[in-house]
Amino acid sequence: AYSEGFILIVSMLILMTIAISKGWFIVPKKAMIAVLWGTFVGRWTIPTAISFCMGTLPDYQKVRLSAWYSPVTESYVINYLREVFASSKLIGNNGMTPAEMLPEYNSDYIFAYISSMYGLLAGILVLSLLVFLIVSILGISLRQKNQLGMMTGVGVGTVLMINTVLNILIAVGRFPTITTFLPLFSTGRSNIIVTYALIGIVLSIYKYKSIYPKYVSSNLPKFSVDFKIKV
Repeated sequence: AYSEGFILIVSMLILMTIAISKGWFIVPKKAMIAVLWGTFVGRWTIPTAISFCMGTLPDYQKVRLSAWYSPVTESYVINYLREVFASSKLIGNNGMTPAEMLPEYNSDYIFAYISSMYGLLAGILVLSLLVFLIVSILGISLRQKNQLGMMTGVGVGTVLMINTVLNILIAVGRFPTITTFLPLFSTGRSNIIVTYALIGIVLSIYKYKSIYPKYVSSNLPKFSVDFKIKV
């Protein structure tokens, strides 16, 4: 739930940034965008930095933060993921068994499993396909003539993009482990349903892209009725 909330907040901030930059709100654009992102970043970093300096940061959070800068961490999963990619071949199996060593290897760590079993080229191919999908979704959305279609489509693309980026960073051992999924590749009933539902929304937006323009105007002929009341 924590990771899902984080992804939704970031997605909403991106949507608000787009809306403000397009002038949909009568506010100072640069100042408001700076306030939004500054508040978000400060909300997460300042309390953590204070706790870290005072020595009151919980041990499990220290382990997660060490994944950013330490070559060897106290997390077995992160160390194993780094070892998987360090020993991965360009093509073919690297001899490791992530299916036996990693929990949820076919969901949270599916990118590490693919690279370990089939080689780095297979992982690069998977990543290229996802980049193409996300760029296409964002391109379709930003070309919409109506605001609702644009914002909905960009929201879908943003959710898929953030999940993809976080999932890959976690799979290569460069981000603290949280629950994410790799669109179209992670198994699990909820992951599959969410991915296909989001793609279905984008297809619907594209199908009806020309129905409602940004500003609706009526081309009906204008007429007036004159009548007199006789007394």
